[in-house]
Amino acid sequence: SLAQQHESGCYHKQLKQVTAGGLRNTSVVVTTLDTNEVYIIVSLCSRIDTQVIYVDPTSGSLQHDKKPGYDVFHTQDEALNYITDGSKSVCKSTVYAKAILGYVVIGSTALLLVATKLDASIPYLPGGGCVYTISESKWIKIMLQNPQPQGKGEVKNIQELTELEIDGKHYYCETRDITRPFPSRFSVQNPDDEFVWNGWLSFAFRKIGLERHCVILLQGFADYRTFGSSGQQEGNVALIARRSRLHPGTRYLARGLNSCYSTGNEIECEQLVWVPKRSGENVPFNIYIWRRGTIPIWWGAELKMTAAEAAIYVSDSNPYKGSSRYYQRLTKRYDTRNLGAVGANQNKSGLVPIVCVNLLRSGEGKSESVLVEHFEESLNHIRSTGQLPNTRFHLIHYDWHTSIRLKGEQQTIEGLWYHLKAPTISIGISEGDYQHSRIQLEDCEGEKIYNDDITGFFCLRVLQNGVIRYNCADSLDRTNAASYFGAIQVFTEQCRRLGIFLDNDLAYDHSTRKHSFSDKPWKRFDMTFEEFKRSTILSPICHLADLFLIAGDIHATLYTGSKAMHSHILSIFGEEAAKAKQFSAAQNMKITLQRRYNNAVTDSYRQKQLEMFLGLRIFKHLPSVLIQPLHVLSRRFSFLLKPIASIDQDLDDGDSLLSFKQKNIIWISQQASDIIQLFIYLGEPCHVCQLLLTISHGADDSTYPSTVDVRTGRDLDVLKLVLEGASIPRCPNGTNVVIPMPGVVSDEDMGLKTRASPHNPQANPSFLYDFEGREGELDFLTRVVVLTFYPAESTNSPVTLGED
Repeated sequence: SLAQQHESGCYHKQLKQVTAGGLRNTSVVVTTLDTNEVYIIVSLCSRIDTQVIYVDPTSGSLQHDKKPGYDVFHTQDEALNYITDGSKSVCKSTVYAKAILGYVVIGSTALLLVATKLDASIPYLPGGGCVYTISESKWIKIMLQNPQPQGKGEVKNIQELTELEIDGKHYYCETRDITRPFPSRFSVQNPDDEFVWNGWLSFAFRKIGLERHCVILLQGFADYRTFGSSGQQEGNVALIARRSRLHPGTRYLARGLNSCYSTGNEIECEQLVWVPKRSGENVPFNIYIWRRGTIPIWWGAELKMTAAEAAIYVSDSNPYKGSSRYYQRLTKRYDTRNLGAVGANQNKSGLVPIVCVNLLRSGEGKSESVLVEHFEESLNHIRSTGQLPNTRFHLIHYDWHTSIRLKGEQQTIEGLWYHLKAPTISIGISEGDYQHSRIQLEDCEGEKIYNDDITGFFCLRVLQNGVIRYNCADSLDRTNAASYFGAIQVFTEQCRRLGIFLDNDLAYDHSTRKHSFSDKPWKRFDMTFEEFKRSTILSPICHLADLFLIAGDIHATLYTGSKAMHSHILSIFGEEAAKAKQFSAAQNMKITLQRRYNNAVTDSYRQKQLEMFLGLRIFKHLPSVLIQPLHVLSRRFSFLLKPIASIDQDLDDGDSLLSFKQKNIIWISQQASDIIQLFIYLGEPCHVCQLLLTISHGADDSTYPSTVDVRTGRDLDVLKLVLEGASIPRCPNGTNVVIPMPGVVSDEDMGLKTRASPHNPQANPSFLYDFEGREGELDFLTRVVVLTFYPAESTNSPVTLGED
């Protein structure tokens, strides 16, 4: 049985085997019964069983007890059959999904975000693990039995939250940590928070111990291409670009540094190349990491409707505050000494190079020139303070637009290669292989990486030390283009080290049967543009360009609401290069106008969406969301009518009102009864502060109770009256009535000084919120609640109670 597997330890062993082997795809079923009860049924790829999560109909809190046969089952069908009592007709609606992306309760509404369609953008990473891009998502709105008032502004904000663009711009991996450079030393459940975009939305699942049931969502781009042809070594290249969440926002609202010491549009990019191998063979790979983002000082731009360009300004007060903290974060992340490296390329000097490639216009009179000056001054300031003794800064000013205008595209690319050659070689790349068995662990001469997410281990023999960081004004068009031409030089070197042939046959000397170009490392840095083009097989280069084109458009859309500009230059090695350039001017003008409109009209709307999705400034956007919500428990209770057969009934007992299985029961009291008592046994101790009643009339609406008393306590022997004679109004069927319970009434409570209204100085105090002085006797360890219902005095009809 499943319980025996838990006890023997076989269960956990099987879970690990499922994780490594990927025996099934994750499946999510969200079903709503005709009783309006909502259940989330999850079968993870990393487990062999199925879990049922119940949505509390009052508070919206998620409930899961981890009990086999109750909310843990062998299969999805078994779970669904148990919930519906074998009848699918009781399902009001059913949504099938591939993954859970988040869940949040806002006032009287719960929102569940699921992915309904996925694209396996990187189907198989070295060592296992599939990266999925969300291609279609859905917000499921769950109405709660909690009539909490919400203003029109909040209702509008909830609608805007559900309109945030998710599809095509977010991705995840269930079984591997991809928030850090590949291969991560950490488990998938220990991500780098900087790149987790659904941390706030996943809290409800972490709270009930099901953190893996809500995937770790990243924003940005992840995709791969296979290259190589008949007679040549095949290879795979993946581009992963993860966008930082530490300075979220749109173009004119998130530039430069913020109080988190992060910059606007900050993106970490990763170029992974590996050789596909047959099952059981080691997988060689290498990785190149770079960054892009806006200039890390305090600056911004003011959009003026009459000006052709926005007016750039730099803060008058301490503009470099936090710059050193930003570079400190980069130094820590890309210092090989923090990785315990023992292999080649170890950081023996103790210095971590950070190379800043600045692509801004620097000419006199250019609006961006003020940023060029401050950028250089900020690095001089950091050097003078000595705060980063282990960081070696190198700033490269390269006016991209001016160079293209004066020298043309080809010479501009050659100039960039000239500047990048020395720092790129100095920083290097990471190299290693994945070994399927840990038997050879001790034979690895380098950094060993293994955890529970993989069956074998990674052996890193060479490590990248430091990072190149590109920027233009917005980390957009020029940045994407320049980083591509830097990346293709690294890409050819990555292929060379993996033994992948990229030299063109035109460079082959048939008389000597040797290549006319030597096989020296980084040899293409010394070539002209034409030499590079003539000596290189261009199809892999064009595949890489496709990845950069898509990634550039995605990141531009996230930041500006439009695609990237000046992207034709990425097609310069392709057959359609001339055609792409021909249509570039018209396309750029169209995008310029679109950005202008977005920046002026929709930026604030999109900014608010991002903040709500991340759980920022919730007090303003979604005031109904409690920062520290009260945990209201209503599953695993026992609801019992007097007389009490047992205080802790089995959930299958007829006396238990709450159950997975549907019931349509109405209890009718004896005609001579003057009261009806309902006993509630709480699953965990808590403080009871509200009573929610749902009016549900029978054949005669005069038969429902007219008043109710509430007593609470730790056990049946010690119950205190906390509410007496609360009126139950006669109102339409289905009405929710909330009755507050201030707490135990005592002489001391009545003697407290209240914040009485000047218009009504004798108003009764509200003992939870509206008084000064000590709180009085409130029991936060309540386990038993007794409701006493009284019939209306004007009728002799028996009182009826429904299951709600």
